[in-house]
Amino acid sequence: MRAAGASAALLLGVVLGGCSEDAADRAVDDAADRASELAGQASEEVGRQLEDAELPKVDWSRYGDQLRTRLDQLAEQADCQGLREELTKVEKNDTRLTRYIKRQIAQVC
Repeated sequence: MRAAGASAALLLGVVLGGCSEDAADRAVDDAADRASELAGQASEEVGRQLEDAELPKVDWSRYGDQLRTRLDQLAEQADCQGLREELTKVEKNDTRLTRYIKRQIAQVC
């Protein structure tokens, strides 16, 4: 048993001692690149989930299609200020319309 442990320690010492500084630098760079790649993938996934988040159903006959068109255009343009202004106009009532606008703000702002 002791011989096996000593052999493993010797092998580990040779491997670690044999690593050049360049190899260590490459390993660090590779790990940083992989971490950056994983962060990018996570960000893309969160973006997809937000895009897939369903907007509340709104009875547009109560508000008019022009309002829906305006809200959707503001969202497409990522006009957060415009969306917040629209929300302020209707926020006194927590309706599906306010939830619709809040969801758009959450998606683009």
